[in-house]
Amino acid sequence: MTLITRRPQTETGIMFKELICYINSIKTKYEANVWKLWFERLEIRYTDFLKERTYIKTEEGKIKWWYTHKNVKTAFRTIKSSLDNLFHYINYDGLEKDTNGLEYEFSHLKQKSNLHRGLKINRRIALTYWYLHFVNQRRRLK
Repeated sequence: MTLITRRPQTETGIMFKELICYINSIKTKYEANVWKLWFERLEIRYTDFLKERTYIKTEEGKIKWWYTHKNVKTAFRTIKSSLDNLFHYINYDGLEKDTNGLEYEFSHLKQKSNLHRGLKINRRIALTYWYLHFVNQRRRLK
């Protein structure tokens, strides 16, 4: 979503944003397969749009170019390269579909580590190992 604006101006951006917003509601393999097919169709439909280039002639007489819709193209490429790993949470129970829980754990670990700022690197590593060990033990007991 960072590459696509909140209010896309192009038809491609609008369609792609709708498709991306739907991704969080996918719960089954069937829905994931349908979503992948829609993504592939969207890519085929807008291939020419994604390949559009802007040309400019420099003062030296050379011609420079860049992709006109760079952000949308990058967003498409990012999703396409991660399609194989996008829906692992469907196959494995207990696996979260986003990284919010993981980010919370790391921020909590960072706070613990900052309380002991004078620790040498090897003791800081040990603190990290022990913290993760006890977090895993607590999860097993639940």
